[in-house]
Amino acid sequence: MQNMIILTPRQKQILEFASRGETHTTIGQILGLRRNTVCVHVQRMFQTMGADNMAHAVAIGFRHGLLR
Repeated sequence: MQNMIILTPRQKQILEFASRGETHTTIGQILGLRRNTVCVHVQRMFQTMGADNMAHAVAIGFRHGLLR
């Protein structure tokens, strides 16, 4: 059985937008956040997921049912 990955609601939002190919800047504009704030969420998400980059995080997200 795979380990459960628990992301914050904001991290889930960012992962979903990233899976659609949105940039950090665009995600920030959509969510009303500064780009740097998005980057902080992304780095913490990477740590939680054990991801090396966004493509890896998206792949993990699909594998663990965080994305459809």
